[in-house]
Amino acid sequence: MKSTLIILFTFYSLLTFGQCNCETKIISGIKTKQCIPSLVAYDNTYQVGASINSTQNDLLLILTIRFSGNANTIGSDLLVFVNDEKTLTLKLMDSQKDYIGGSQICHAKFKLTESDIELLKTKELSSFRFQFSNEDIYRTFEIKRNYNILKNQLNCVL
Repeated sequence: MKSTLIILFTFYSLLTFGQCNCETKIISGIKTKQCIPSLVAYDNTYQVGASINSTQNDLLLILTIRFSGNANTIGSDLLVFVNDEKTLTLKLMDSQKDYIGGSQICHAKFKLTESDIELLKTKELSSFRFQFSNEDIYRTFEIKRNYNILKNQLNCVL
């Protein structure tokens, strides 16, 4: 009985902690690995999700923002603050609007450098800061959950 319980708990821990929420796809002949976005920050107007995607030689941080009203695009680079007060500046590659599940959203892609990857593989997120295309102000979103999502996904993708 004891050995059965130990085996079950071991199997459960492997299922719970050993899985990656990423899948490999071939899009237009290019092998990509896409991770599922996880909610990291929110307020009464926005929900911010983050994920990692890889395409051939590039690793990207993808922000997905759900709007309570009309969507907007991101018009600036992304400042990523981590738990030891370090800051990364990620270059905006692309930002587009979309409509999913009854809500308008925005997807924004930010390229990760080798030094960005090395830092994010070991740190927890603290906040994101960026500017929407139609605004003059920057918005800072405090990370409220899934602090380790980028670390976990990077370790799955690499």
